[in-house]
Amino acid sequence: MQEKQGRMLTWMAGSLVVLVGVVVLGERDDEQTDEADEAWHSALGAVERSDMTGLTITTADGTLAIERSDDGWRLVSPIQATADSERVRGLLGSLEDLECGDDLEAASGAGFGLEPPEWTLTVSAGDAAHTLRIGKAAPVGGRTYVQCGDDAIRTTRQPILEALSDKAEDFRSRAVARFPSSALTELRVTLPVLTPDTPVEALQSDTLIAQRTAAGWRASDSGALLDREKILVMAEAMLDASVDRFDTEPPTPPLIRFEAVADGVTHTLEYGINGTARVPLQDAPVTLSGEFPVPGQLDTLLASALLDVDPATLSALTIQLGDASVSGTRDSNGWTHAAAEPLLAALQEVRVDRRLPAPAAEGSAWGVVKLESSEGQSREVTLHQEVNGQRVVSDPSGGPSFLLPTTELERLQVALAGPSLTDTLDVPATP
Repeated sequence: MQEKQGRMLTWMAGSLVVLVGVVVLGERDDEQTDEADEAWHSALGAVERSDMTGLTITTADGTLAIERSDDGWRLVSPIQATADSERVRGLLGSLEDLECGDDLEAASGAGFGLEPPEWTLTVSAGDAAHTLRIGKAAPVGGRTYVQCGDDAIRTTRQPILEALSDKAEDFRSRAVARFPSSALTELRVTLPVLTPDTPVEALQSDTLIAQRTAAGWRASDSGALLDREKILVMAEAMLDASVDRFDTEPPTPPLIRFEAVADGVTHTLEYGINGTARVPLQDAPVTLSGEFPVPGQLDTLLASALLDVDPATLSALTIQLGDASVSGTRDSNGWTHAAAEPLLAALQEVRVDRRLPAPAAEGSAWGVVKLESSEGQSREVTLHQEVNGQRVVSDPSGGPSFLLPTTELERLQVALAGPSLTDTLDVPATP
């Protein structure tokens, strides 16, 4: 008897599962059929994101207003500030894609969060303005109640509530500077001159102006060759820097200053001892996230390389040291002289100290190093008399003379001489 009752219960449970499945599938089919039958239309008509010139969002908490400017987007209410253009474009894209369904023919919008609306959006496109009212989320179907330019209550399938969750501070740009690094032509670096027993507020400052020339990055006052990598690292740091928080106290005093000139526009960053910074792209003092590569002294920006070149761009070289010399060119098959590659490798290792004073070049040249790039640019230095075991080096491009230590000169001399026979042949040991 118990076995028969067990089989009966099992059969009833199975029938119930099948019945529930049929009901659920039937409801899903009805939902899909209803959605397919519903007439959907764009909430903004033919307006595209590229047409939009302004957006106003009004809620019970206040009004957020954003306007297009010549260089992007700006917040105009409740604060005046540069806007994060990417975030703005994302919101405008959500509005461009917004679709409204059929009229629900409801008598009142009170139960749908539309009297008053949770959000009222006014999208400007030239002289035209389009108003959208956004209500509450519908209880089923992942929809939201909306009014698309009229009083009819409809729903939308797009997740518009997620796009409207950002506050004014979320739309505020965190950028420090915006310019193409390839357009950089000048970088001015101002640092304090640290002197004993001088209060920070009374410190004097010194400025180095780095200018990009056909002969590399040069100091504007002396013409000395500068370290290209260090200059570009500071410029890239300005582009990569972001605001951690917005402050009210200005940098006091502004001891450190960077000014990058690109396309004729100057982009400035100032640091103060109180840890705040000022940048024209922001309308308030800021604290930056992370560390900024500030040089300890301006003279550390002087190039330590003999010549500032990218070996990959070179097409010709001439190196003459005393009576030894090598000249070669490079084509698709490589260098025409076997010593070219080791010479370039040695040249990359040579280091000089341009901070040390050097006597003026005298007499005829003892040596020359000249490199030419495929872009037609050339780099050249001339070696002169020996002073205390070092060679005086002059810069035909106009920079000051400097000293090349003997140990560094030997790198080039060894590469210029080439490998000896004992380095390249297996010479049997003497019995």
